[in-house]
Amino acid sequence: GDTFGLFLKSFGAWTNLTKSQVIKSGNVSVSSTGTMVTFDTPFTETPHITATYATEGVTFNGESGALKIYNKTTSGFSIQIAGSYSSQDVDWIAVGK
Repeated sequence: GDTFGLFLKSFGAWTNLTKSQVIKSGNVSVSSTGTMVTFDTPFTETPHITATYATEGVTFNGESGALKIYNKTTSGFSIQIAGSYSSQDVDWIAVGK
């Protein structure tokens, strides 16, 4: 039969998002020294988090390093740009319970 719903691929496996799961998102300015993001309401389990550079147009000014997400907890995470780059806006999304 057919399977319908909202799915998230994390660590190479597809996860079906259930009613008990929560999606949070935001935008933050990130530098090469790191930035802490705190969720407005904590998750009950450490969520899956992904991030990408935020742009509004088709061009992206400047060169930036890879984004590193670390210190993940139920209440937030840290994120930084690898290398020595100026601050950039980053969109993030966290999915969990």
